Amino acid sequence: MRITKEKKRKILQVNSLKSHITSNEHKKSTPNNEMEEYEALKRLFLAENQEFNNENQVESVANEKDTQDFIEFTAFLISQRLSFSQIEIIGKYLQKAFKEKKIKILV
Repeated sequence: MRITKEKKRKILQVNSLKSHITSNEHKKSTPNNEMEEYEALKRLFLAENQEFNNENQVESVANEKDTQDFIEFTAFLISQRLSFSQIEIIGKYLQKAFKEKKIKILV
């Protein structure tokens, strides 16, 4: 999952809203008859934050695996005594094939 500029903007807005709502000042100014709703909103922010952290953790593990696979593939190409320019050409081809969804030929 890539984070787009629009998503970053939304995250910043939510984080600003979260910091405001969860602040002691906001809690102090919340009327007692609205305290239940305030606590429910606070729990919502905490649950959403946990979900966001879980998604980032999964993405981080996937990125590490991709990096490891890339290094292993590059090491294989070097072990075949290919020149760096040949390896670069193969890499560019694979990037293009991936973008054009032609990479299934490797399966």
